[in-house]
Amino acid sequence: MRPCCGPRPGDPWSPPETTGSLGANTFADPRTLQGQAQKIPPDTTVLVRCRYYAPSIPGVVPDGFWYLVDDGEWAGRWAPADSFMNGDVKGQPTVHNTDFAVPVCR
Repeated sequence: MRPCCGPRPGDPWSPPETTGSLGANTFADPRTLQGQAQKIPPDTTVLVRCRYYAPSIPGVVPDGFWYLVDDGEWAGRWAPADSFMNGDVKGQPTVHNTDFAVPVCR
């Protein structure tokens, strides 16, 4: 299996993302869920590099996106985009499963 896509030099900047009330699991490969590692705690803001479409895992539907975390001990790990607030306000209804301002991984 070829390595999963990742950032390339010159990729655009993306906004910081904050995990929701359950935090976010992280994985080495979003296509297989292999390499699960330390969870990002709830209400933690991290930088993400880009988003990757891997909808085969039921937990990431309907959008199917994953973020490549680029911060802290989770740098280089993948987390489901729907585990983050994605611009929604804490305590308000969740309406965004993905922040489409995060660039697509090339």
